Amino acid sequence: MAYQCQDCSYKAPAMAGGHCPGCGPSNIKNLNKQAVKNAAKNSPYRLAIGISLWLYLLYAIIDKLNT
Repeated sequence: MAYQCQDCSYKAPAMAGGHCPGCGPSNIKNLNKQAVKNAAKNSPYRLAIGISLWLYLLYAIIDKLNT
C-alpha cells in the first residue's frame, strides 16, 4: 500500500511509525494502488504536452520581440 503526506506531498510505500520522514507530522493518506498506476501511466503524455506548451510560449515570445 502506498502512503502520501498531506503536508509536504512525500510519497512512500510505508511510513515508519505513522509519521512522514520528510516533515514529521502524522497527516498521512493511504493511496490505493490503482491511482498510483494511473498517475504513472498518464505522466509521459503530460510531460509531452507540458514541453510543447513551453516551446510554443518561447516561440511566441521570440516572435513578439522580433516584430
